[in-house]
Amino acid sequence: MSLAPEEEPATSGTLPFRAAAFIRRLARDRISQRLFLTYAAIGGLVMVIYLALFAWLVSLRTPLLIATSTAYFTATAVHFTLNRYTNFRRFDRSGYDQARTFVTVIGAQWLITLAVVNILSTHGFRPTVAALVATIVNFPVGFLAHRYLTFGVGIVPRILRIRNSQNDSAS
Repeated sequence: MSLAPEEEPATSGTLPFRAAAFIRRLARDRISQRLFLTYAAIGGLVMVIYLALFAWLVSLRTPLLIATSTAYFTATAVHFTLNRYTNFRRFDRSGYDQARTFVTVIGAQWLITLAVVNILSTHGFRPTVAALVATIVNFPVGFLAHRYLTFGVGIVPRILRIRNSQNDSAS
């Protein structure tokens, strides 16, 4: 069973049901396992780049917002490039369209990162620990969003598929 984005079955049900179904499919699908493990390896490299740049900027007394944002956007440029060309290798949408979707996804993740770093830093955590926690929080969100949106059909077609499957199940 392949879980290529265009082959994902339209299922009805709640989000937890869909998440559980995805995890079951991931456990037995070799292609998805390879994508997930490669995504994790790329993510590990990107995390090292992000944390090293972040720590260096903080050591220079760069304001936290600027240090977080600079490190985040530098790391995400590397992340997009590596995932596009070495992991997902999906070229049925233009690089421009994929980059637009990628920016939307990382924009949401950036807000999560800023919130986590700010909240944990104001509660006594070292900024690098807070940045690490933000990275861990964003990992599963990123894999699913990039697999099915950035390097899949895109945001609007995905929303339309979900709406259509909900309308079909309501009929």
